[in-house]
Amino acid sequence: MIQNNPNALAQARERMIEKLGAKMDKVVGHRGDLYLADFQRIDSDAGHLLLGYERSIGPVGSNDVIACVSRMFDGTLQPVMETAKQYKTEGAVALVVQRTVPTRKYEDRNQMLAVSNIHFLDQQLGDTWEVKAQPDGTRYLARVSRDDIGSIVQERRRRMSVKASVVTFGNTLSAGVPNMNRGDEVRFYDSGQLMTGKVTRVGEADVTIAGPTGNLTVAHEAVVEILQASPQTKQNVRSYLSDYFADAYGFEEYADQLTDRLA
Repeated sequence: MIQNNPNALAQARERMIEKLGAKMDKVVGHRGDLYLADFQRIDSDAGHLLLGYERSIGPVGSNDVIACVSRMFDGTLQPVMETAKQYKTEGAVALVVQRTVPTRKYEDRNQMLAVSNIHFLDQQLGDTWEVKAQPDGTRYLARVSRDDIGSIVQERRRRMSVKASVVTFGNTLSAGVPNMNRGDEVRFYDSGQLMTGKVTRVGEADVTIAGPTGNLTVAHEAVVEILQASPQTKQNVRSYLSDYFADAYGFEEYADQLTDRLA
């Protein structure tokens, strides 16, 4: 009988979870347990999104994340999947999302009214287009939107029943993480592009990074991850780990030994 067979119980539970996942995918279009847990604005066009999920159902796949973001924001935001990080213990996925911005060929400006050197008005449609450039220098036109990404997310939160979440950017996922320092090699997001550079200055609210196109100043939230830590950051990590282990085990000498193995 199932109640006397632990293996049978586990197998039955797995089958129930699989059926639930398949049903949610069929009805919702993605895993229905995904919810908006938190958001941090990078600039008017991009931000960090935190999606929570039910851990008992298992890790979330990339297709679920893409479908969830598209459906949740009616196609107005799109995920930058190269930045996605899954936190299985907490039941969360963090990633950068950006506004879906219509683009046109740079040559189309010739049929528009020049408002400035970089802004052009399409008199037929009544919208304004701005000159942008890809990393290789190729220019194109991007439609200027009055909607800030923060407003888009806030409106979505207002319209939906938000599930209370203990997973946020400010606690579980970033507690105790050392701050950036000069010399750190980082991946960061700016003007719709994911780039790599070296931190040259750390301010209270922003950082300056020597990137592929020169020095760029971006918000702390624009930094996706530290690829190579500077000596100062490594020392901060060691200090944090040493304090953590000393508090956990009560022996500073043992904490130092553990820190030497990990840092």
